Amino acid sequence: LQTVTPIECGIGYYSNTSADACTECPAGSYCGSTTTTEAAMRDNGASWDNNGDMEGSCFPGTYCPAGMSRAPTLLQDACPVGYYCPTGTANPIGCPAGTFGSTAGLEAEDDCTTTPKGYYTTANASAISGQCSPGYYCPAGSTSDKQTPCEAGFYRQDFGAGEQADCALCVAGGYCAGANEIPAVCPKGSYCPTGHSAPVPCPLGTYGNKTALSSVEGCTPCDGGHYCDQTGLDRPAGKCEAGFYCVSSSNSSRPA
Repeated sequence: LQTVTPIECGIGYYSNTSADACTECPAGSYCGSTTTTEAAMRDNGASWDNNGDMEGSCFPGTYCPAGMSRAPTLLQDACPVGYYCPTGTANPIGCPAGTFGSTAGLEAEDDCTTTPKGYYTTANASAISGQCSPGYYCPAGSTSDKQTPCEAGFYRQDFGAGEQADCALCVAGGYCAGANEIPAVCPKGSYCPTGHSAPVPCPLGTYGNKTALSSVEGCTPCDGGHYCDQTGLDRPAGKCEAGFYCVSSSNSSRPA
C-alpha cells in the first residue's frame, strides 16, 4: 500500500476533506491557521468576542480581502470611509445617497450619517457633497442639489435652503413658475401681483406697454379713437371703424 503524508495548506488558504489542492481564502474571511478547513472558516470568527480564532468570518466593521492570513483589526483593516462592512462581507458596501460615512470601521447602514437639511450627498460619500442649489430646497437625506423645487409663486436666490419655508414669496412685478432662482420679469400686456406663478393678462379695454406691472391698475386704458378687443395686449388692437367713435377703454371697433 502507498501512504500519503498530508501537506499543510499554509496561512491564507483552506481545504476540504480529501482535497487534492488548497484554495485561497475568499474575501470576507480570514485563514490564519496553516490547516484551515472550510467548516472552521465558515463557523468561526464573525464576532469581536471570537478574535482569538485563527480562522473565520471577518469581524463587523472590518474588511478582509481574498487571501487574508490573519485575524482582522480595526487599526489595519477597518472598513474604508464612505462604506460599511457587516460581518463577513465580501466587499465594502457604500453608504447610500443621502447619507455619508465620515469615519472608518462602520458596521451597518444605520451607522452612516443622514445628510442634514440644506445639503445633499451622493452614494459612497465620506462627507457632505454640497449645498442645495438656488431655486430648490433639500430636506434631510437629500441626494441631489436640486432635490425639491420651490413651489410655484416662490423663489430662492441663495444656496442652502432646507424646506419650503426657506423659499421667498414671489415679488410683485415678477412671476415664479417653480424652481425660480429669481422672479421672471412680468412681460408687456400682463401684470403680476405678489406671489403669482404666471402673468395675468391685462383685461379687455386695456393694454400693457411696460414690463414688470404689479397690478391691474398698471394696465393702460385703451386710447380714445382706438379699441382693445383682446386680453393681454401690449398696444391697442387698432383704430375705431369709420362711422363709429371709440371713447377711452373701448373694447370693440364698432361700439354701440
